[in-house]
Amino acid sequence: NETSIQGDLSHIDPAASSTVELLMELSNFFSREIQVDPLEASIMYGGLIVDTNLFTYRTNGRTFEVASKLKDYGADTILVKTWLRNDLGMTKEINNLVTNSEILNERFAIVQSESIHPERSFMAQVSEALLDIQGIDAAFTILRMGPDEIGISARSYGAVNVQVIMEEMGGGGHLTSAATQIKDINV
Repeated sequence: NETSIQGDLSHIDPAASSTVELLMELSNFFSREIQVDPLEASIMYGGLIVDTNLFTYRTNGRTFEVASKLKDYGADTILVKTWLRNDLGMTKEINNLVTNSEILNERFAIVQSESIHPERSFMAQVSEALLDIQGIDAAFTILRMGPDEIGISARSYGAVNVQVIMEEMGGGGHLTSAATQIKDINV
């Protein structure tokens, strides 16, 4: 964004799906061909997959062009999928939390737990799993991140602006993906 690290080149595109999309777009402006080997292409494809949540969020035609170009460079989609798999314990924990979720007003899914889960990505995965429930417009995962801090991960498909909700609680994010951390409060 506009307040990022200052450098010789500044390129801001809020419509871009990911950093990978920006890098690939910038590579078109170099006078020589940029060589990307298959491992690098796979790593970049993995970043694209994570940033768009499997091409669900913030995608446009350019996003798919970038994916195609990375595939042309030799990106191994199966390898990327193996990198992004969860272990059995994490899968069971996500399923356990989803099983114990509450549904409010038939459109909001909420998970809360006093168990410590310091990884923000874990909370995001739980919220994403809650969004897979039919009729859910927004999902909130509220977990303890440490002894004196809780984290909230909020996700939606756009019907609810979770960014505004998280900003009210001291956090931030995006219309469909936001979070906050709060100290010295219980779940």
